[in-house]
Amino acid sequence: MPRMVRSLHSLLLLASIAVPFAATRAGAQEATPDISAPHGEFAETIDTGGRALFLTCQGEGAPTVVIDHGQWGSSADMVPLQRELSRDTRVCLYDRAGMGRSDPPAQPTSAPRTAADVVDDLHALLEAAGIPVPTC
Repeated sequence: MPRMVRSLHSLLLLASIAVPFAATRAGAQEATPDISAPHGEFAETIDTGGRALFLTCQGEGAPTVVIDHGQWGSSADMVPLQRELSRDTRVCLYDRAGMGRSDPPAQPTSAPRTAADVVDDLHALLEAAGIPVPTC
C-alpha cells in the first residue's frame, strides 16, 4: 500500500479515536492563546503551555482538516496531501512533541507516549491556535 494511502488510513483512524476522546478529557496542559491561525497561510510554533508545537495551515473552508503525520517523521511528510486537500477546505499539519520542529514532551520517559498524550497535545495546540475543534 503506498505510503500516502497508509498515512491517510492512519489519520482517519486517529481522528475517529481522538475527537471523541479529546472531548471527554480535560487537557493535561493548559493552553495559552496568543496566536490565531484559523485563516490564511500559517506556519509557526505555538506555545501550548510551556512548550511549542509546530503548526502549518493553508486553504479556506470548513471543517478544518488536521493531519497527523503518524508515529515517526514530521508534518513535512504530509505536505503533498495538505496541498491537494487545501483546494477544498482548510488543512493543518502539526509536528507531534519531539518530532520535526516541535519541542520534546514535557516529561521525557523511556516509555512510548500514549494516544491520550498525543490527543492532549493536539487539543491544547488547536485551542492555543484558535482553531475550532469538532464537537461530538
